[in-house]
Amino acid sequence: MERHPLTDFGSPGPIVHFVERFYKKGYEEELLLSLKRMPTLHTVWMLNRLINRTDQAEVYLDILKGISENASCDKEIREEALHFLSIH
Repeated sequence: MERHPLTDFGSPGPIVHFVERFYKKGYEEELLLSLKRMPTLHTVWMLNRLINRTDQAEVYLDILKGISENASCDKEIREEALHFLSIH
C-alpha cells in the first residue's frame, strides 16, 4: 500500500479482511508504523476502522490529526484524514 498511496484496494477488500484477523495481535502497531512511514488513502481508512472499534480513540485521533496537517502527505490523503476527523 505504501508504494501506491492513492490506490483503492477495495472496501474493505481482501487485504483488510486478512490483516484485521491480527487485531489485538500486533495489527495496530504495524498499522501505526506504516502510517508513520507513508500514510495512504487505504491505511488512513483502516485507521478510521480502528478508531471505531477501540477504547483508545483519542490516541488514534491524534495520529489522524497529524496526518491531516502533514504537508509532505498528498493532498488527497490529508483531506481523507480531515474527513474522518470531522465525523468523530
